[in-house]
Amino acid sequence: AGATITDTATATTTSTTGPLQGVSALTYTDTNVVGGLLEGVVQWTPPVDASRVLSYWVFIAYDGQNTYGAQLYDSEFENMIPVGVNRMNVYEGTRRGTSQSGYPATWLLVFVYTNSGLQPVGDAARLALYDEAGGPPARIELGSVTFADTDAEGGKVGGVVQWTPATVVDLGFMDAFAVYLAETTDGLNERHVGSVPRGTNELRIPAGTDRGTGFLVSVHASNSHGKSPSCAYALFTDVGWVGPTITDTVTLTTTTTTGPVQGVTGLKYTDTNAEGG
Repeated sequence: AGATITDTATATTTSTTGPLQGVSALTYTDTNVVGGLLEGVVQWTPPVDASRVLSYWVFIAYDGQNTYGAQLYDSEFENMIPVGVNRMNVYEGTRRGTSQSGYPATWLLVFVYTNSGLQPVGDAARLALYDEAGGPPARIELGSVTFADTDAEGGKVGGVVQWTPATVVDLGFMDAFAVYLAETTDGLNERHVGSVPRGTNELRIPAGTDRGTGFLVSVHASNSHGKSPSCAYALFTDVGWVGPTITDTVTLTTTTTTGPVQGVTGLKYTDTNAEGG
């Protein structure tokens, strides 16, 4: 005997009650070069089974957990993108802000919306939001930078550089952290030793890396336009080095300026105003 309407209904129900899939292949490029304003097209690939999806909702938020999320609006479909339209045209000049003042939007998330509401935030597609402002980023405030050389050869270094961003910081104008070895914080004789994507807070310098002439490791915010002009940094010791170190230099400078403080001599003054007082 052939399939009955009961068989067909059962099969259909079974195929739509599994875990709800989110979108994939999420992309966005900001086309507004004014910092703090967004424009452009958000695109994604729909779930393989979109039978339960009613619409797609797009948010920008402080973090990847949609903290202080603010919903974006499409120039044609408003805030709910219908099934079959796998893109959002972000309104020109949309402010890159969240629902909480003082917390910048640095992530973009796309949710599927069903009869049960929005999918769980852990299942939503997300990406780090980059705000194109037409130039290198400003310095990102870091709580700390640490590096300990583990290469025993003098003049060579290796080990892990680690840093911690401040509690509330705007990462939207950068897409990577760039790490350098240098003599000074303004980049004298600097050597680029690597970069990591935003969201990664450490970089491993391979053993045997030439230290150059400095004893300082610096961390800069960076994007396609370059690196921040200032940096966060840490001094380090080359464990195999037997020559002068940055510590010797600082000590010598301090020693030459710690003698008794002398006052001025030869002080004199003549009043040239004939009016009393």
